[in-house]
Amino acid sequence: MRNIIIILIALLIVCVGTWFFLGDGLEEEVPEEENDEKELAEILAQAEEIDSLTYEVTMETEERTIMAIFMQEGSNIRVQGVIEEIAEGEEVVILMDKEENSYIAYLPEQEAATQVGLGEVEKLKKGSIKDQVADLLDLDPIVTGTEVINGKDCFVVEYGHSDMRLSMWIWEDHGLPIAMEAEKNGEVMLIEVSNIEFEDVSDEEFQLPPHIEMNDIPAF
Repeated sequence: MRNIIIILIALLIVCVGTWFFLGDGLEEEVPEEENDEKELAEILAQAEEIDSLTYEVTMETEERTIMAIFMQEGSNIRVQGVIEEIAEGEEVVILMDKEENSYIAYLPEQEAATQVGLGEVEKLKKGSIKDQVADLLDLDPIVTGTEVINGKDCFVVEYGHSDMRLSMWIWEDHGLPIAMEAEKNGEVMLIEVSNIEFEDVSDEEFQLPPHIEMNDIPAF
């Protein structure tokens, strides 16, 4: 049970919700530069029209590389990946329904899962790349230029505060962040999104196999 609870918090925060949590609570704006805010807002608004989304995320730091696969259909999100330091390197599957406020951590090898209510931890709902751009304009970003990443035309956006700088590459065609670089106290984190698809995701991907044992713990 303890391993599952650790996975519940660590996988989503460390691997899934990185963009949102690094950008939360900023107090000092990046110095003003020329910026077409209307054009950026129009680009970001495209993400709201996306209902089905599948992609891979790779996060690299000096200490580790973490990879995860995301699937999103409406309010349902599925994340699967492996963190060597957690659950002895087993694959972890996260199933979340934002409308129902439900969250399940599933260990396929152990055929066990834990379900909790998200309670007041609303930030955990911001895990997908689609959701992370929803509040970007509130962080007073500036557009520093354009760049082609993996064949995709992107706006390069920066925001941050006194001891952290963040750069995000926003795909112009769909308003999604496909790369990010965060630097704090000389440490750099790189995140890349790849293999993006917009095909419908089957409902079965967001459901546990019927024989899986379910453990409940209170909302936190």
